[in-house]
Amino acid sequence: MALVSMLCGYSQLSSLSLKDKRLLFVPLRPFLKCSKRLIAQIGSTLKSAHQENLRIGICFPPQFWQEYRQYYTTYKTIRELLNNLRQTNDEFMEYCKELRGAARQSLDSLLLLPVQRVGQYDSFLTNLMDQTSKTHPDYRNIVTASSMVNKMVKEQQEEVSQAENDARLLQVQERFPGDELHLFDANCFKSQFQTPLRISPYPIIPFPYTKCPVYILYIQDLESWIFVHSLI
Repeated sequence: MALVSMLCGYSQLSSLSLKDKRLLFVPLRPFLKCSKRLIAQIGSTLKSAHQENLRIGICFPPQFWQEYRQYYTTYKTIRELLNNLRQTNDEFMEYCKELRGAARQSLDSLLLLPVQRVGQYDSFLTNLMDQTSKTHPDYRNIVTASSMVNKMVKEQQEEVSQAENDARLLQVQERFPGDELHLFDANCFKSQFQTPLRISPYPIIPFPYTKCPVYILYIQDLESWIFVHSLI
């Protein structure tokens, strides 16, 4: 929960208006609860069910994706606010640098994590579907969940790619505070980064229902990865 603590620190910024704080941080609350609930459900399922009756797909109901969809629609406005604060609020920028310290994640990258998570769920569920027999009782649930998240990824692919590009540029910009490289000039950006920069998710090990006797699915809340580990 280290990232949650960092977000709480950012929410205490005195130079932010109440309206800005609400826009930046309130949208995180619903899906944080949803993420915790998912972890609990999957953990309980893995402990109580035999392999033949294991049902992971039902842990991803439509309501789960609705929380992420709502954040998706808000995220574009969040990015616009961050860009505006970066240009008009020096106190905000200094506080962000101070609070971040040596941490790997900036405020921009923290707020991007939920959006990136959707793409990682897409990879995980696609992998899970491919490794599951069509006769397994959970197969239809997995297909439904995979279809819903895949649709979200396709709808927001351009926006997510742009956000990831901006996050990468910000990391470079921190090394050149005066913007001597004009990294945020629109024309330069288009010419230098025609190919979207993708932040690769951590590797996902297949989760077949029929090949290994014991499986542990571990999803770290608010971390930027999904790690599936099989114990043989």
